[in-house]
Amino acid sequence: MLKKLQKVYQYTLIGFGIFLATAFSCAKGPVNDSAVIVASIAPIADIAQNIAGNSINTISAVPFNANPHTFEPDPSTVKSIQNAKLFIGVHPEFDGWISRMVSVKGKIYFLSDMVSGDNPHVWLSVKNARRIAPAIRDMLAAQFPEKAEMFSENFAAYDKKLSALDGRIATMFSNVKRNPDSGSMPLAFSDSIRL
Repeated sequence: MLKKLQKVYQYTLIGFGIFLATAFSCAKGPVNDSAVIVASIAPIADIAQNIAGNSINTISAVPFNANPHTFEPDPSTVKSIQNAKLFIGVHPEFDGWISRMVSVKGKIYFLSDMVSGDNPHVWLSVKNARRIAPAIRDMLAAQFPEKAEMFSENFAAYDKKLSALDGRIATMFSNVKRNPDSGSMPLAFSDSIRL
């Protein structure tokens, strides 16, 4: 039984690693300075980039290798945030400090308004990513209506990838016994994940 759980744990880490690896594929230079999307953290920026495609510059305010709880932006990051046409944050208490830098012309959204639950780390779940992605598609379409069709097409392709990943993860955990009372699985690797 222990070997089976170890194997499931390994596959979980691999699947989660694949998900996070995609989180660092955001565009690196300005594509169009007049159309900038700023997400507070890299996983959210990745979702936005997958939907926006290459036509809109998408950046993460907090670099992927920085701790979002202690990060302090340099002047070039502040300038990018100030130029944002759209800011996507997690929760006002987590990254609201970033939203205060967005120009009055920029639109501000927080995922906490769209994805409910006790855990503020909404980006750790592929199921949540599938709920976040259509909300981001709609945000982008509202801000850039001339590109709405492209956003819908990109969203459909991205949702297929997320669905496949979610299916692979479900298959890996299909034989793991769940807690009969809570339905949770006895695996955790971070204090931020509550079972």
